[in-house]
Amino acid sequence: MKWTDIATFLIAHAVAAGTYLLLFLVMPAVLGIITVIALLIGGIITGDMGGPLFLPGVFVMGLIYALFVAALGVLLFLVTGGIQLLRRHVRVDVWIPVILTFPVVFTILVLAQFGGIFISLAVSAAFLTYWLAFSGSDALLKWSKKKWEHRKKNQNHKLHCIGNPIGISERRI
Repeated sequence: MKWTDIATFLIAHAVAAGTYLLLFLVMPAVLGIITVIALLIGGIITGDMGGPLFLPGVFVMGLIYALFVAALGVLLFLVTGGIQLLRRHVRVDVWIPVILTFPVVFTILVLAQFGGIFISLAVSAAFLTYWLAFSGSDALLKWSKKKWEHRKKNQNHKLHCIGNPIGISERRI
């Protein structure tokens, strides 16, 4: 594996992880903060703050959610990395994982007796977000790498032809 391939792989994963964390961690955190502020304002106005464990409960649930998102992000990195390595050796279309995501996740979660359709939809949405961001950025990086190499090749060819403006062969006859 070349260094450019490794860099492409890591940059594509960084883009996918950033997209995943933005949608599944930052946006819920912002919405959660807005909700807590609204509940605090409502509690101040009505005089009922909701009990002594309201704020610690909100923060603990937010921390548990953040840990779950981080653990799922690591799992998504491993799964998409494995699929990408499989795609290097076996011809697998980019859309096959998209098609198989929900049935596979639903089957695994139901057999593990962990959850039903809503958890399966949430995990499938997380995988699809990560996979599509990863695949798109990977394809864009590979395309730009190919264009850069083609441009570099043409530039080297032009530099070679500068000393020989009419294209006469340097071989002696």
